[in-house]
Amino acid sequence: MERKKTISIILLAFLLYFPFIFLGPGSSECSWFLINTAKTLIQQHKYVPSRYPGNVVHELATTLLFIIGGSVLTNLGTLVMSLLTIYFFIKICEYHNIPHKYLLAIFMAINPVYYVASTFTMDNLWALGFLFIGYTMLIKKKYFITVIFWALAIGTRISSILFIAVLLFAYFLTKEPDKNKVLVSVSISAIIGASFYILPFLHASCTFGFFRHFAGPWNWWGHFARFVYKNIYFWGLQTVLTFLLLLFLIIKSLKRNYELRYKNVIVTSILMILVFEIMYLEIPAHRLYLLPVLPFALMLLGIALKKYRSLIILLIIVQFSYNFININIAKPDVPNNATTFTIGLWFERGYLINDIIERIRMNQESLICK
Repeated sequence: MERKKTISIILLAFLLYFPFIFLGPGSSECSWFLINTAKTLIQQHKYVPSRYPGNVVHELATTLLFIIGGSVLTNLGTLVMSLLTIYFFIKICEYHNIPHKYLLAIFMAINPVYYVASTFTMDNLWALGFLFIGYTMLIKKKYFITVIFWALAIGTRISSILFIAVLLFAYFLTKEPDKNKVLVSVSISAIIGASFYILPFLHASCTFGFFRHFAGPWNWWGHFARFVYKNIYFWGLQTVLTFLLLLFLIIKSLKRNYELRYKNVIVTSILMILVFEIMYLEIPAHRLYLLPVLPFALMLLGIALKKYRSLIILLIIVQFSYNFININIAKPDVPNNATTFTIGLWFERGYLINDIIERIRMNQESLICK
């Protein structure tokens, strides 16, 4: 029965995502940068990072997949990594005895940012998938496999080291006897992962000039406002308002449902959320950067609403609606690159619908340019 439920959720996610892999590389210009990196490697046999500091593992995988099947196959690669992330999320919830693990997996699958990210050429879910596979192998004490997947995660997104560092810290708070093996595994993962960045290092004329990120043109107020806005619209206003209505109950229930067996996962989840939110405060760019927060926020929600299954279903329905309807309270002067905004109330197309329209537009423009 458990296996059938897992397979059903994976199949549901596949059916939700599959129709959209045919709409071009993606609505983000970063997806097109990845395709350009692949084309440059194929045509000129030269490595040029899609953006700094480089996403070498995914760039190389994208090149191979693009040679075989174009953007459809590069998108399909992301879809597969998304399904693996969902599968291993369920396994981790199982290990930690998180209540309502199947509902939480559905919640994750239909989150609009996760939904869209599962259908286009982008590295975020590749990194998250590698991290969750490594996390599961760590739990099973299969350290060699952990090293492989965490090294791949670091080589895909350098911020993966934050995820691994939090897990390492949390692991050292437990009474597990083999902490030295875990520390060695993490160290080897970091060394192998770092070795992937030799290519960006060489491209930057053997300097560390590649080791930088986009900080944005915003002042401190615009920076903070963007951080708050993007966090709200990672979930959608309707979901955030529902969370706020249930906040007292969630906090109260989390305290009441606290058990010693949940201590480690609660500490890990809170730390993971804090670390990635602090990183996002520094770089409040794409909402995709918040994806590592999602599974850990959901695990906390599962523990808090242990006796309130119907409320999780309600939250799933409200969250799913954000794919189609967006209740917007601030309009930017420049979409995705705002420096000022206008406060108001607008009912707009949802996150998924907007993404589909933008992808079709960008794909048509690409065809015209050809």
